[in-house]
Amino acid sequence: MSAVPEKTLAPAARGFEHYAGTVLKGGFAVACVFYAVLAFDYFLGFGAGREGLWMRLFAALVSREHAFGQGSVHVEQAMAYREGLQFLLMHTVMGAVAMALGPLQFSNRLRRRYPAVHRTAGKTYLIGAVLSMFGGLAYLATTPMTAVFSGPMFYVALLGLDVMVLWTAWLAFAAARRRAFGTHRSWMAFNFGLLLGTPVLRLLWIAFGWMFPGEVQAVTNLAITTFLLPLCVTGMLWWVAAQHGTMRPRTFEPAAASRVRWRRGGHVALVAGVAVLAFACVLRFVAPFESITWLTPEGGAGAAAGFASAWPLFVLYALASASAMAASLGAVAAVVCGRQVSWRFHTSCIAAAIAGGLLATARGADLPGGWPAMFYWWALAGLWSFAVLLALRAGRSGRALVARDWTVYSAALAWLPLSVIPQVPLWELLDVMDLDTAVQTAVTLSFIGHYLVAHLAITHLLDRPREMPGVRGASGSGRLSAGDRDTSRSAHFPVT
Repeated sequence: MSAVPEKTLAPAARGFEHYAGTVLKGGFAVACVFYAVLAFDYFLGFGAGREGLWMRLFAALVSREHAFGQGSVHVEQAMAYREGLQFLLMHTVMGAVAMALGPLQFSNRLRRRYPAVHRTAGKTYLIGAVLSMFGGLAYLATTPMTAVFSGPMFYVALLGLDVMVLWTAWLAFAAARRRAFGTHRSWMAFNFGLLLGTPVLRLLWIAFGWMFPGEVQAVTNLAITTFLLPLCVTGMLWWVAAQHGTMRPRTFEPAAASRVRWRRGGHVALVAGVAVLAFACVLRFVAPFESITWLTPEGGAGAAAGFASAWPLFVLYALASASAMAASLGAVAAVVCGRQVSWRFHTSCIAAAIAGGLLATARGADLPGGWPAMFYWWALAGLWSFAVLLALRAGRSGRALVARDWTVYSAALAWLPLSVIPQVPLWELLDVMDLDTAVQTAVTLSFIGHYLVAHLAITHLLDRPREMPGVRGASGSGRLSAGDRDTSRSAHFPVT
């Protein structure tokens, strides 16, 4: 009797989620193919002297003045595009191939039913992505920093994007060669998330054109760039990870002394971080750079008064960030062991995230990095709080793998000031960067860099096959089989 209700209720229980997921995946694939057509046509139209499909669409959705007027890509980049057209054609044509094939590679049905097609399409995707990045690097190598759209900051962001796409493509290929298919899928997701930065940038150009009609495209482009790649990568990895289910990690139980060392390591790392920040501040004020207007008397009475009114938020941000950094290694140790993370780490992260956004808003025009940096701080506040809340939710529901991965990301974001602040005086050493440009460059690279470091830590440290106490393989070697190795690495990213 019990079998009848099961057969009757099973389709209803999963019907909505199944069809909704199918529609979303299909829509995502169609959107990628549609953008691939726009990208394929873009520089072909530019070389032929006609308006491409994208430019017509952009002008129709925003305005011709915004799309073709002063401060637009069409005007600012016309000369640079003509000089590097051969490299840009290679970049966009091969990128269009990769963009069209990308969604197919994350179809479980295609991978299981037609493995040969999956492998062939995957190789074609990687070739297209690699050649596209080589074309982009060749264009950047032959174009001065100041001639790139939005200036040196966007140049460095594009350079970092090209390098990271090539690196993650190699890591995905190497994982497939050693048959670590879970790791391969995660690196492919990271790689495709980076490629999605280009279409998402176009979508945000449209959105910012609606929201800020008085700003030219070159300015809104800087604001978008500060949070673009983390947004794309996070969304892509989150979506792909949801396909892996609620698998649990192979936890291990370290000795008590080892756990103490993890916790103390957080405090030692915090002291080292403070020393690095102090050195960066000394370098910033001793070296002959322009003064930081919000910390020095040269900023004038208005800047000093503005900073004085915001000092409680500054103190809250500093204390919360220090607490999060100090507790980060202990939190990672806890989730690796399958334990609950202390509330101190979670509350410190959320407090630092919100305080940072409020502090940036309070500083307003005096904020280092200017108007674009405001979006960086609020993107950090949103994504960081999002990661912490998902880690809490997963931990309370017993999904140890999900809690572990989101906690590792939260720990990586806790250390952002350590990599942002020392970069500023180093970027200012370049004659083409002022203070605002140096700050924007530092936050753009640090944000995506910390995500990459966190992913490397998950793949090569936390997900390394471990010999369980008292358990050995059938051969007595203590090694995991290929199937076990793939299972232990099959879901590096959060599941919702």
